[in-house]
Amino acid sequence: MDNARNEPMARRRFAFFMAAILAAGLLGVGIFRKEFMETLQNAVLICLSCIGIG
Repeated sequence: MDNARNEPMARRRFAFFMAAILAAGLLGVGIFRKEFMETLQNAVLICLSCIGIG
């Protein structure tokens, strides 16, 4: 009976770790391809236009 109660928790834990591994992998790919600079430039442009400087 105790195993039946722990099964959903084990599934959630497995899904969490798989999502964390996938997220870390995608971050690594983005850094490797230097996409963070493009994202930063877009964020700066949006921020500057919001406060009226750009």
